Amino acid sequence: MELNQRTRKNLVGVNEKMIQLLEEAIKECPVEFTVTDGFRTLEQQKAIYAKGRTAPGAIVSQMDGVTKRSKHQDGLAVDLYASPGGKVNFDVKQLKECID
Repeated sequence: MELNQRTRKNLVGVNEKMIQLLEEAIKECPVEFTVTDGFRTLEQQKAIYAKGRTAPGAIVSQMDGVTKRSKHQDGLAVDLYASPGGKVNFDVKQLKECID
């Protein structure tokens, strides 16, 4: 398999070694996966941090982007989910197949 179009788009700004790692991993993985979030700007990280605090929803990050920077801001983290048939599946059991 190869990285899908959505993943490629979401890898803009991600560290090149991280991208190479993902490309190698997908070759061996029997399950299609998608990167839903890669590099984040300060503004994007602040918006994510605000979820569950000043915006509706559950708290999803402990990194405010200023005093506590997310690895996403440095291009060193991605949010990765199984996506069989191109549909994101938040059940992490499917990705376990790739690491077992």
